[in-house]
Amino acid sequence: MFDITESKKVEERLKILSERDALTELYNRRKMFQHLEESVDEKKINGTDFSLIMFDIDHFKKINDTYGHLIGDETLKKLVDLVLEDKRSNDIVYRYGGEEFIILLPNTMLEDAVKVARRLHKLIRNLQIPTVGTITVSMGVVEYREDEKIDELLKRVDEVMYQAKESGRNLVKY
Repeated sequence: MFDITESKKVEERLKILSERDALTELYNRRKMFQHLEESVDEKKINGTDFSLIMFDIDHFKKINDTYGHLIGDETLKKLVDLVLEDKRSNDIVYRYGGEEFIILLPNTMLEDAVKVARRLHKLIRNLQIPTVGTITVSMGVVEYREDEKIDELLKRVDEVMYQAKESGRNLVKY
């Protein structure tokens, strides 16, 4: 007989590393694509709507340049803690890259997704981060369109978020 306990622990750790962002422990892009594919399938089969919120910390490079990357990392962690605390039970948060995040809102049409985004936007504006003070984010919100490819959906939410940035930042666009 062999004791496979240690082998199972290693296997579980590798699975976590393949699905999670190391700094924030949020799901990563790979896992996001899997969940989006499942959501698209759910829409095709049951007609279940879903929406996305994409947000980016405004002027994050300035935080890193002014206070250093460790403070930048702490800023990301504080932001993620707030988002996780506020999210609805079925919502899933992903680190998309750098200071960009995506929230998948299952069973949510655009109107309700915008309400979620506005509430979160306000909470983030009021978040006090040691050393840094307050931060703002630019948010884009979209609802999945029938027969839309995932890449098209992500491009659209990215474009809407960048409209918020180009309109002066610290905004929610949809």
